[in-house]
Amino acid sequence: MFLKVSTTTSAIAALAKLSIFVVAFSAASALGIDAASAACGEVAISKGDVKIESGKDRKISPAPSGSKICQGDAIIAGAASRAKIKMEDGNELNISPDSRIVLEQYEYKPSDNKKKVMLNVLYGKVRAATKEENMYGDKAADGQANAFQVKTKSAVAGVRGTDFLTSFDRKTSKSEVVTFKGNVEVGSPGPNGAIMNPVSVGAGQKTEALPGAPPAPPKSVPAKDMDRMRNDSNAGDVGAKKDAPKNEPSQTTGDKKEEPKKDANGGGSAAGGGAPVGGDANGGSSGSGSAGGSDGKSAANGGNQPGNRTPSAAGRGNSPGGGSMINNNDLGKGPAAPAFNTPTMPGIPSLPVIPQVPVIPDCPLCREAQIGGNGKVNIKITIPGQ
Repeated sequence: MFLKVSTTTSAIAALAKLSIFVVAFSAASALGIDAASAACGEVAISKGDVKIESGKDRKISPAPSGSKICQGDAIIAGAASRAKIKMEDGNELNISPDSRIVLEQYEYKPSDNKKKVMLNVLYGKVRAATKEENMYGDKAADGQANAFQVKTKSAVAGVRGTDFLTSFDRKTSKSEVVTFKGNVEVGSPGPNGAIMNPVSVGAGQKTEALPGAPPAPPKSVPAKDMDRMRNDSNAGDVGAKKDAPKNEPSQTTGDKKEEPKKDANGGGSAAGGGAPVGGDANGGSSGSGSAGGSDGKSAANGGNQPGNRTPSAAGRGNSPGGGSMINNNDLGKGPAAPAFNTPTMPGIPSLPVIPQVPVIPDCPLCREAQIGGNGKVNIKITIPGQ
């Protein structure tokens, strides 16, 4: 019983593979695709979420740079993602963000001059640039015309050799074709890849189309808008030199660090926090944020630095050797102090003049006269030599 189940499972798997092959072969036959001339390309640039859906088993896989993509496969770019594909015939495809592009037909057989391309834009944008101008204006060895076409649900664009952008908005079903170089014929999709009611879109022009209606007449695009679309639709240059890194502080040990500022006394200063040399603006030693102290300890972190410290006022530590931690240049100029006028003191009144007390002669008789009251005093005056 087990063997029957196993055999049945194997048979179903084999039939499934055969069905896929038959469907793929039938589709290729319907499109007139020669499997021997099927071409492939390589993902030259892959940025963000880029995937490839296999045309054989519909398996979706990441598509980093170097991934192979062939006829029948689809390239899928997520939001803010993009890719550049270099095909083996030299053509280049730039896939914009939020896009799904199928390489529905891609034949290239130089020995028979066979060159046939049909890209299907399910949604998003693809910019196609052929290797040479007018490289699709001839015929293959079997007499069939070579062609390079890009189609959407509402339009199909055909070129002989040029650089152009095709987009399809799945919300509005509007298609848009912008030509950067050469000339593009844009019309409604017809049977067997025919272009119905085409308009010619030259370099610097664009056209729009909606389902069931012919494309709008081409109109010129302002130069600045053309430059923007040209830049936005380019996934990058293969092998381009990367931008030089910006000058940033090196994190490598031993690299020279920026020296702190110093004031007139040789002390380092820095705004807040400790500086590599000197100290901070709030006091304390190097690497501390103290409010001042004899050994430069940090009030918050307890850090200190060898060397003597002269105590300073709160919030103003000193550097080794007595230099101030505060740089006048760092502080800037403050507002001028207001003028101060000393008030006039009221005048002091003059003291009355005290009359001088007469000097009493030093003579005994005079004293007796003053003590005893009024009295007569006989004074004998002797004149020498008389």
